[in-house]
Amino acid sequence: MGYSELDKLLAAVGRGDVTHMKVVARVTPEPESPAEKILSKGKEIYETILRRSTSGVRVAGEDNLMVSFARCCQPIPGDGIVGIITRGRGVSVHRAGCSNLNDPNLGPERLIDVSWDSAPGQTFMVKLIILAQDRKNLLMDISNTISNTNTNIASGEFSAEDDLAKVTLVVEVRNLNNLEKLLKILGKIRGVQTIERFQLGRGPG
Repeated sequence: MGYSELDKLLAAVGRGDVTHMKVVARVTPEPESPAEKILSKGKEIYETILRRSTSGVRVAGEDNLMVSFARCCQPIPGDGIVGIITRGRGVSVHRAGCSNLNDPNLGPERLIDVSWDSAPGQTFMVKLIILAQDRKNLLMDISNTISNTNTNIASGEFSAEDDLAKVTLVVEVRNLNNLEKLLKILGKIRGVQTIERFQLGRGPG
């Protein structure tokens, strides 16, 4: 009401500068009309849908926690997942079996139930490590194969030693089924020996 201290507001009421009815109205505002309630509920539903479509994960018992996907294991829908309450970063979602879940400093009070709640068309990043016999046009064949599946390549690295090539790619997939189909197609490329999902601390796997 424009007063920096409660005593100043009370003094203004005592002088008659502010009526007590105005103070009461601020403390106990009028209830929402039916139309306002509908608008408020609609806004709440919209914000809930927006949060779900952004994160793709539902956190048990909580609606407003920030969710991030662990870079060490990069979970995608279809993977078993575990939530870890982090300090200042909300909930970090890990693949079940991630080596970082074995941290002795990770107490059970920091674990929280999470489940997938991804929106149609939502994509998730996965890092793949492809080992293949080094040959001409290998990288082009891999890129074309991925492109033909309408899968986007976010980044990539290539290295070769002797006759062995290592191709590291970050691709965008919708879920585990989508990824498995992509891996099956990549495995048919001439010279490809192994394809693994990357996990920090364990190497490929």
